[in-house]
Amino acid sequence: MKLARGMLVFLATMLAATACTSEPDPEPTPTPTPTPTATSASPSATEPESPTPSPEPDPTPSPTAFQSFPPPPQGETEEQAAIRQGWEAYNHTLDKFLRDPSLTDLTETQYVTTGEEQNRIMDEIALTREANIHIGGHQLFRDVTFGEVVEIDGVRQATITYCCDPAHQVVFDSANNQPVADSGAETFLVHDRMMLRPDSSWRVAEHRTEDVRC
Repeated sequence: MKLARGMLVFLATMLAATACTSEPDPEPTPTPTPTPTATSASPSATEPESPTPSPEPDPTPSPTAFQSFPPPPQGETEEQAAIRQGWEAYNHTLDKFLRDPSLTDLTETQYVTTGEEQNRIMDEIALTREANIHIGGHQLFRDVTFGEVVEIDGVRQATITYCCDPAHQVVFDSANNQPVADSGAETFLVHDRMMLRPDSSWRVAEHRTEDVRC
């Protein structure tokens, strides 16, 4: 299973270092709905549509809940903006659940994903919960490139490629909220394939990592 975060590249060794693997009892916790996002070439009939967008996030988030996205590219079109916003909403949503193990209602992850990524994102979150760890600090998204929008089997899609830099992420023991270690992970390339849903939201359909320093 491919894992999205630099901290999770480091997870294999952390699983051995953190013996406790108990998962918190389910406790439904409503989560705010994100900005609508990405799509699937063969959308499921049961896949949830994007809810009403939530208010804009605090423009000055705390250092422990920070992700660095590049500014919008110059001359960005309306469609390109929608793709970028869908990609950012996906990363914000995943980041929130990796930070806070008390959030047990993962419905929000389904509003920013489609296709195979709807299952993979939940597997990634479950893996951290089973390891009894969560993340802190922040990661950087560098050298972001937005691929050309193409139409395949009648579905519009585009791939976003970027360098993930987890140097400033920290792994915490969820039992005592004490740092276990920093991420220890090197930079690596990520390819997120975005798809346009019938509700006009762009969502991440596929997340691939490449073991290439960047």
